[in-house]
This record gives sequence, structure tokens and C-alpha cells, in this order.
Amino acid sequence: MDKIGYIKATGIWYRNEIKTIKKKVDVPLQPVYEAFMNAWEAILDKFSVKNFRNGVINIAIHHSENLTTQETGDYDFDKIVVTDNGIGLNDKCYKRLINLRDDTKQHSNLGTGRVQFIHFFENTTIDSVYKEGKRFKRRKVTLSKNEAFLKENAIMRLDEIGVSTAINSRTEVTFKNFIDVKDREYYSMLTIQNLKDEIIKHYLSLFCEYKSNLPHIRISLVENTKNKEEIDIVSFDIPNPDKEEKILIDYSKLDNNKIVSAGRQEEFQLTAFKRSSSEIKQNAIYLVSKGAIGVSIDIGSLQKTDEIDGNRYMFLLSGNYLNDSDRDDRGNIRLISAKEFKQQNE
Repeated sequence: MDKIGYIKATGIWYRNEIKTIKKKVDVPLQPVYEAFMNAWEAILDKFSVKNFRNGVINIAIHHSENLTTQETGDYDFDKIVVTDNGIGLNDKCYKRLINLRDDTKQHSNLGTGRVQFIHFFENTTIDSVYKEGKRFKRRKVTLSKNEAFLKENAIMRLDEIGVSTAINSRTEVTFKNFIDVKDREYYSMLTIQNLKDEIIKHYLSLFCEYKSNLPHIRISLVENTKNKEEIDIVSFDIPNPDKEEKILIDYSKLDNNKIVSAGRQEEFQLTAFKRSSSEIKQNAIYLVSKGAIGVSIDIGSLQKTDEIDGNRYMFLLSGNYLNDSDRDDRGNIRLISAKEFKQQNE
């Protein structure tokens, strides 16, 4: 398992298989979200919920000089790096990483998140230190769908493996070299405040759940290897819900073309926020999977831009049913209508 070189697949043909896992084109930060969630889970695995606040996640946007930097003060986007002090890429985690669609990680994972890395970036490196027995080891891998990889029927290469002098586990994920020029343009304009806002919005449900026990999350801008500025995500940044409620919804079946209860229920969590129209752009119910906001559903009694006393409403609907219904394209969960259900004749 620890042979240096390309990790070749058996039983699947990567050149075709990765085409079935679509790029999340409408969410340019998807690879960062995937890396952030991996870091979050690695910290949970290491520290448990009780000591979760001992965890650290750093997201660094790196800029480098260009030919006109001295005159204009402008820098070019170079890379983005996500670092955590979680459990590290140990043998168990590594085995899951090299097996596409391995869903044994728990946390409702599908085992395809790494494909978002290679859809966006030419090269993604994972440099990790993990504990094995009483010593620490280091493992470094590169992920890519470049022709050099695909002709070996691989999307991953093991670059280094050996004993480390480190005294703690950690993982560093580096995204470098865009495949699509539109992604480069987006990341070139990305500020650390933008990134902070987007991460909070995307994982609002998760942050609300862990608000009193957040790990240390820092976002920084690095210019020519020097920290230019940094901001943290702290409990104060997470809005308090106006209402939280557990709701039970019946499974349904058809009886003489009428929808009736199937005799069992599913539990969901409904979290409601009422905010000024300047804070909430539209009234909507958002389906949540793995703590991340996915597709939205219109609120029947409210138009998207309606206001009540200058306020709009956002609802987050989460539950195991939605986690289990998610797909490779992340968050595109679809609930069918009563009419569609009847047409299926199920």
C-alpha cells in the first residue's frame, strides 16, 4: 500500500469514471469547502466533541509578485492552503482516500470529494503527519487528472512516506494551478473577508450546532510568504437562530391513488432566522446536507423578495434523510412533489 508512485485503480477506468462525478461549476469554492470539511472531521476524530475547541483550521490565500508588482502593488493568485491539526492521513484514512466512493468514513461521506479537487486544480497536494504507535510518520500525495496520471489509470500519486520528527499530527492541503480560467478569475478577486463570509454562509447549520465549542479557525492572506492580514471565525460571528424545532414527517405511500401515511416517520431539524432585508436577500427554505447548505425551496406563503416589517426569513432543514439523499454533485438534493409521487405509482 505504501509503494511510491502512481496509485493505479483496479476494476474502474478513471478516464471515464471521473466524468460521472460532475464538477460543481456553480460553486467555485467547492474544493475549499471539501478541504474545510475534511479538516473539521479530522479534528473531531482526534479530539472528540468534548475537546473540539483544541482543533485548529487555517485557510491561507497565497499571492505572489508579478512583473508590475513594484509599480502597481498588485499581486497574482498563487495557491490556497488548508491546514489542520487533526488526526492526519494515517493508514486507515489513506486506504479510504485511494478507494474512490469509499463511504466508510462515517460523517455521511460519499467518498468522492477528492474529485472536486481535480476538477478545479491541476495539482492538489496533501502533506500529512500522523501517529503510528509511539512515533509519527509523514505521508505526501498528489492528486490530479492530468494526462500523466490518467494514462496510468490513476488520479493520485504517493510522493513520500517515512518517519517524521514532528511531535503532533497535522495535514496541509495545497491547491495550485487552475484548470479553468474562470476559476482563476474568481480566486484572484477573493478576499479573506469574502472567504470568511462564504464559509459561514455555507456551513451556517454546522456552525450553529457547534457555536459554543468552535475550533480555532483562521483565514489569512499571504504575500510573498509573509502574512499580510488575517481574520478568525469566532462564535460571535455565528447568528443565533430565532427558532429551532424538531419536526416529524411521515413517509408516504399510495392507496387507490391517494397519498397516505406509510406508518413510519423521519425526524428533521428546522432552524429559522429572521433578519433585515439587507442581510437576507430572499425568503427561502434551504436543504442542508452534512452541515452544508444546498438547494433552496420557495416558501409557499411568501414570495422571494417579500418583506414583513423590513425583515425576510431563512429556514434551514436538516436531517439524516437529507444526508443520505445527497449525491456526488453535493447539495443538489431533490424532493418530489405530491403530483410527481402519484405519477411514479409507488
